[in-house]
Amino acid sequence: ALSRGELLSHNGGSPIKAKMRYDYYPSRSGEVLFAMKPLFYLDGGSAGAEHGNPYDYDAHVPIIITGPGVRSGTYANQSSPADIGPTLSALLGIEFPAAREGRILTEALSLH
Repeated sequence: ALSRGELLSHNGGSPIKAKMRYDYYPSRSGEVLFAMKPLFYLDGGSAGAEHGNPYDYDAHVPIIITGPGVRSGTYANQSSPADIGPTLSALLGIEFPAAREGRILTEALSLH
């Protein structure tokens, strides 16, 4: 569990705490954000991912890009949904989004 102050401080911590900070939205989140232990769920009938835990088994989402300028293949490089905007900007040859956080997925592009 992390308090509002801990979530807003951005002072180091574990990778799990860093992921929890990404989930925190000050105007909508409460005073405390918590994560269950790995593979524990609040709903006794749950099976599989809940899409809200900070663990890799629950956060892995494939990104599929196709079209001109995209290199065929499967890439194991770490990526994030934040990488989609910069990558599409590069493909379209337009300016990157303001205050972007992600990177261009250059490994999947065949731009000249």
